[in-house]
Amino acid sequence: MTETQPSVPIVPASDPPPALGFPDLVDLSLKLNGRIDTLWQRVIYAHGVMVGVLVFFASAEFPFAIPRMLVVFFYTMNSIVTYVAFRDAYGGLRAVVQDLAQVADPKSHVYVWARAQNYDMHAMRRAAILIVAWAIISYLILAPLVSYWRIF
Repeated sequence: MTETQPSVPIVPASDPPPALGFPDLVDLSLKLNGRIDTLWQRVIYAHGVMVGVLVFFASAEFPFAIPRMLVVFFYTMNSIVTYVAFRDAYGGLRAVVQDLAQVADPKSHVYVWARAQNYDMHAMRRAAILIVAWAIISYLILAPLVSYWRIF
């Protein structure tokens, strides 16, 4: 047996990565903001699909119990994955803004702006919006099952 060599040279873990400069940090912050915008569009489109599902279920004669539960399950998983992606993107954005504040000239307007930015609550706000939307949509999908089966 022959051993294959990796195509990428192995860098020892003791070498610190090179520090990002001001242009690289600005570029990274723009990319992270683009990622957050893309995730938000995903949330909007997912809720548009959920409205279509609600219209379908509302016009159906039968309760479609299993499909309703599967829709809520997949919607729940999608919401969790989206929130985790939001949290990670905002964590990266917080780190970039902190690094920007250190790299920038203290007299520049960008420095003043970077020091004023705080993305600590942004992920929590998005989580609150997702939780409220999830609760409303899940209720609208599952409530007819409760009344159909007269569970309570």
